[in-house]
Amino acid sequence: WTPNNGTLDWRLGYNMTGTIFESDPYRGLTNFNHTLQMRGRWRFLPRSALIYDARFSFIQYLNPEEKANSMPVRAELGYNGLITNNLGALLLVGWGSSFYDPNQSEKPEQVQDFDSVIGQAELRYFLSPGRSADPAATSSSMSSFALGFTRDFYDNYIGSFFERDRGYVKLTYYLGGKFVFIVDAGAAA
Repeated sequence: WTPNNGTLDWRLGYNMTGTIFESDPYRGLTNFNHTLQMRGRWRFLPRSALIYDARFSFIQYLNPEEKANSMPVRAELGYNGLITNNLGALLLVGWGSSFYDPNQSEKPEQVQDFDSVIGQAELRYFLSPGRSADPAATSSSMSSFALGFTRDFYDNYIGSFFERDRGYVKLTYYLGGKFVFIVDAGAAA
């Protein structure tokens, strides 16, 4: 939905993924992840936008005695846009929580859940200045070099979750407007 010629952009979606293990010792880890996601932006300058992203997931294991089901929730709010013609920024900050069911050997008060700040910070240098007024089009159709950091959490097969704090560098280069070459490297704890 994009009223006022795209000044406000609102998206609602559903995603379902499944991981199926065929080997007997790991069949209990077979799971399905249902995600309801709402994201959008409000452009307040020609090349700048406030953005939001909210996700609610339900991760269901076929054998909940081996691995507990969970309901991770994430909500982030931030800024995406150009600071100068060649320098852009993406800043997202929010909160993430995982709600795990207790397994057979746990009491509800013993369950370890993630409950902390999540986000992303990125500075991007465009190798040539953009011509489009759309902040999303600018970042997706031009060669650039980015330096960033992300913090998030993910479901884990051993235990409940793992937290990832990752720094990264990324080079995106368009060759003749027909091919894209991407190099992404990072380090995470």
